[in-house]
Amino acid sequence: MKQILVFLAVLNCAAALERQDSARIFQAADVVITATRTTIPLADSPSPVEVMSRTLIQASNGSTVADVLRNSTGLFLKDYGSASALKTLSLRGTSAEQTLVLFNGVRLNSMQNGLVDLSMFPLSDVEKIEVVRAGSSALYGMDALGGVVNILTRTARPGVRVRLEGSTGSFGFRRVLGEVEGRIGEIGLLAGAG
Repeated sequence: MKQILVFLAVLNCAAALERQDSARIFQAADVVITATRTTIPLADSPSPVEVMSRTLIQASNGSTVADVLRNSTGLFLKDYGSASALKTLSLRGTSAEQTLVLFNGVRLNSMQNGLVDLSMFPLSDVEKIEVVRAGSSALYGMDALGGVVNILTRTARPGVRVRLEGSTGSFGFRRVLGEVEGRIGEIGLLAGAG
């Protein structure tokens, strides 16, 4: 009981520290990073890029990155079984080993077999997904022959928030997600478990 009271007191103090932002907000044009490894406007990208925004991701009614990419045109998602089985992605008719998958710009393809299991990434913290539908071997190496998929996560918002989410489905499927998010000044934390 004592730990719960301490936890609630910390949450209350953190909420009191949250300030209202009085700065004006100006909407800028969409930018992409994956096509050239630098920040450029989407309209100036030399390669065709599809950007899946947070609103599109939330409307997809999926629980993993694989569920969102399954509905995208030109992508082939190979599903090796049930909900927790291996799910690989290929672009433009190439193999899954020739499609580079990045997580916030960090290469995820396995050094052993070149595959990435997309069922391992929950959608709860994904801000947007950039899909470059052109060979990008000159920028990223041989494993980007078919294209590049960059999964970008969101940053923690000011204040402290706790979120619990649960769902059930057929055949005994159950999913529980707990998440803590907070930012005080320049320090932010976003952690969760599912």
